[in-house]
Amino acid sequence: MIEKIVIILLIAFAGIKAVFFSGYGFGLLDEGESLHNAQRILSGEIPYRDFFAIFPPMDNYIFALVFKLFGESVLTPRVVMSLLFAFVPLLLFLIAKIIMPIRYALIPAVLLIFLDLNIERLYIFSFLLMGLYLFLLSLEKPRFKTIFLSGFFIGVSCLFRVDISGAFVVAMVIGSFISIIMVKKEGLKKLINILFPLLLGGIIPIGMVLCWMVREGVLFSFLNYAFIRSIIITELHDLPFPSPLNIFPKDLTLSALSHSYEAAYGTSIIITYVVMIMFLIKKWHYFWTKVPSVGILLLAGIFTLPYVFGRSDMGHMIKGGIPFLILGTYIFYKITQTKYLAIKGLFLIIIFGFFVVNIIQSIWWINLNNQIIIINDNQLKVSSKYLKGTTIVSGDTLKNATDFLKNHSSQNEPVLVLPYMAGLYFLSDRKSPTEFNNVLAGFIIGDEEQREFIEKIDKSNVSVVVYDPQNGPKMKTSLLKGYNPLIDQYILNNFTIMKTTKEGWLLMKRKI
Repeated sequence: MIEKIVIILLIAFAGIKAVFFSGYGFGLLDEGESLHNAQRILSGEIPYRDFFAIFPPMDNYIFALVFKLFGESVLTPRVVMSLLFAFVPLLLFLIAKIIMPIRYALIPAVLLIFLDLNIERLYIFSFLLMGLYLFLLSLEKPRFKTIFLSGFFIGVSCLFRVDISGAFVVAMVIGSFISIIMVKKEGLKKLINILFPLLLGGIIPIGMVLCWMVREGVLFSFLNYAFIRSIIITELHDLPFPSPLNIFPKDLTLSALSHSYEAAYGTSIIITYVVMIMFLIKKWHYFWTKVPSVGILLLAGIFTLPYVFGRSDMGHMIKGGIPFLILGTYIFYKITQTKYLAIKGLFLIIIFGFFVVNIIQSIWWINLNNQIIIINDNQLKVSSKYLKGTTIVSGDTLKNATDFLKNHSSQNEPVLVLPYMAGLYFLSDRKSPTEFNNVLAGFIIGDEEQREFIEKIDKSNVSVVVYDPQNGPKMKTSLLKGYNPLIDQYILNNFTIMKTTKEGWLLMKRKI
């Protein structure tokens, strides 16, 4: 009875929190990319062939499906994804409950609800964690149907993100091999009984999408963008993993406190995995016979570390550090069974600290987005001021930029916004003149690709541009003139500045 109440409360709490925060902020960069890509799909365009994308197709098609069913607005995808996310903390709880009591299993589930501001972006874990949960339940007594469903859900999650889902699959396969063959020595037959339905279930959704790609002639483009170009982009967008020394902020500015929190979270992930490796080595036979779920979660955490190290911001650490939430709590659970009161107290302080920081962060986000603007029937609660060093601009600038695009171009006329403001295409109901919605480092490489981009701008007769020459997302080189200088010079030489916003955006028209 208690467990049923917990399940209901977790789903309700996670869903309400995610839906509530869906009404705050607007992501010009990533969210804008997805919103405009959905529009492009509904107009008949195909990813990889007609527009640039590095993620598997469902990352864009889910937005298009929501638009098709509920209408084109900023809010509808957020609400749908919030409802999908509502099951993620529950699944985290159910997985944690396999290896620890309910009162401890609740900790990672509740923590996850507050870890990110726009938490609905973690909706893809509803598929991945469902697959993992079904798989872990079947380790002792393999059931074809359950493991097949596990593979199917994980296969679906691969249609959104290959890297994280793939890391979990590898962990499940290797973990099963270690537990069944190396430690328990139960024979190859049991291993096949587990892995065959798992892989069979995963092949169905993946195979269907691969067939679609072959039919549309985009398979090789997808492989190039998702596995070659994405590595180049990740390297150029690199943010170094925070040093443990950064846990102690140099001052009390928002930027310093943010870096301090990232350092604390990142350091906690690494320490947790190191401690768990030591536990596993010390009690190798116990873990792989009694609680193989722990070993599989640890492998999944280790295999997703490249995702965390690739771009070590809070968003990537949360997505790549999902196993950490369970494993860190598991260490705490084990320590509570000992007499080390000081270590127990330290863990309680860390857990409580994460809760407090995330609640403070949530309150700050609500207070930051203190201006309501209406653009094309989209009511947005955004910041009234520019948050320096970020891609969060003021509501006035969003309104001025979209009004400028709408007042100086017709609806079917392509306009150009760059380098990171794909959301303007959606808000102004205008089309991108090229396959790129954003023009970030690594998207366009070399002089030849820059010239091709410029040629497409000319062929599309673009007459209106919104350009930010002095800001951008944090990366090794954040300014367009640093990584695509030919495009920067083309814009400055061929377009006249009509107005400059307080963030430094240039509202421009083509020179006559």
